[in-house]
Amino acid sequence: MNAPEPYRVLFVCLGNICRSPAAEIIFKKMVAEQGLEHLIESDSAGMIGYHRGCPPDSRMLTALKKYEYEDPGLKSRPVRKEDLEQFDLIVGMDRENLRDLKRLDKKGQWAGKIAPMCFFTTRFPDEE
Repeated sequence: MNAPEPYRVLFVCLGNICRSPAAEIIFKKMVAEQGLEHLIESDSAGMIGYHRGCPPDSRMLTALKKYEYEDPGLKSRPVRKEDLEQFDLIVGMDRENLRDLKRLDKKGQWAGKIAPMCFFTTRFPDEE
């Protein structure tokens, strides 16, 4: 019997050098701590390609290191239209990212996959 396909999560911000890679790094550690790496995969991307190939912002990495998160060597990449098909959940970091992701989904066929980051917060009532 074949192993099930992993559930795939994509975190998206504007340039993919700060918020979305931070979310990916934190999420990967949470998944690993639960021993679920074989069931859940994640990635991050940006709505613009300006920072393509760049590492995450050093200030963000310094902040994460204070909480014992490691730099896995991520490189920025832009969102691709095929990401909408390939990922099971696409998490936008703010309203503009959500709006732009929905614009990529011209037919509305992946709308159920696109969610705001704050949808998953429980400690704070913030919407963005």
